[in-house]
Amino acid sequence: MYRLRGWRGQIGEGRDVAMKLTVDFDHPYFEEKEILSIMPRDLDDYYAEAGEIDQLNLYFVLEASLYRLQKRKRSVAAAHCAFLLAYYVFVALTPPAVEELANAYIDKALAWNETQEYQAWKTWMEQGQPLCSSKGEPTGDTTR
Repeated sequence: MYRLRGWRGQIGEGRDVAMKLTVDFDHPYFEEKEILSIMPRDLDDYYAEAGEIDQLNLYFVLEASLYRLQKRKRSVAAAHCAFLLAYYVFVALTPPAVEELANAYIDKALAWNETQEYQAWKTWMEQGQPLCSSKGEPTGDTTR
C-alpha cells in the first residue's frame, strides 16, 4: 500500500529533508530499512496531504509492518514502528480511546528498545504535552 519513494536526504538521524510516503497496493507494509528511516514529520506530511481513506490506510500499513517485524524478531525496527504508531494515533488520527491505544504502542516500543526518545514521548503523552518544544514535539531525540 505505502512505500517510500524518491528517497531524499540521509537515512536515519540527522536527515534534513522529509521522506515522501506514497501508495503501493502491491506492497502493503514497510520493510525494516524503511521503518527505521521514517520520522514523525514524514507521517505529519503524509497526513496533511492525503485524503481521509489514505490517512486511515497508513495506520493499517504500519500495523501490518509491526506484525511482520515482530514475527521476524526485528526488535529495534518493531520498536520504532510501534513508536510511529503511537505518534500517528496520538497526534494525527486521534480516534476514540486515543490515549489507551497510543500508550499501548509506546509501551511496546519501550519493551523492545528502551530509548530516551520513546520515554520522552510516553511522558509527553501521559502529561498532555508538557515537554513540548516550540514545534509541538517533546524534547529529546525526535529526529527518527
